[in-house]
Amino acid sequence: MSIKFINRQNWISLFGKFPSFQVELIQDMQDLLPCSGIYSRERICHFLGQLAHETGGFQWLEELTSGEQYNNRPDLGNTQPNDGQRFKGRGFIQLTGRYNYRQYGKLLDLPLETNPELALKPRIALKIALLYWNFNDLNYWADKGDLERITRAINGGLNNLQDRWNWLNKIMTTYDKWYNALK
Repeated sequence: MSIKFINRQNWISLFGKFPSFQVELIQDMQDLLPCSGIYSRERICHFLGQLAHETGGFQWLEELTSGEQYNNRPDLGNTQPNDGQRFKGRGFIQLTGRYNYRQYGKLLDLPLETNPELALKPRIALKIALLYWNFNDLNYWADKGDLERITRAINGGLNNLQDRWNWLNKIMTTYDKWYNALK
């Protein structure tokens, strides 16, 4: 029942705009989130809150900077010229670095390393985000309400923590209103 929270009315309430790709995204979320264990209030709200922050409220799927700051970053697998720009953050979780594109491409059987723009396709971006979420056991931390731990796993630090709290609180408030209206 909780997954039905992700619907057009709640989406518009939370994120305002409703671009055409979001019609399919909502259906994809309803189909794929439960398979990834994201079906409770806490898990849905934490997941959506993090993705909302990473995408400016689902407005963009690509990092706004050029990616140049990721050049010559062996920790990301960026060892070739212009790897930073080629493998900059994309998708709902902002997949970054040649290594990550290669790994997630293998897991999804997609040529993400040779065609990094595939990570911009909403269904693929969602699958990447769900894999990342589960590999980092973020449902566990969502159940504990540990936004900081989730943020560290996604961001590597606590960058923009207040914005992440704001999104989480907005989504939880909307969820609670929706749920109470069902009673």
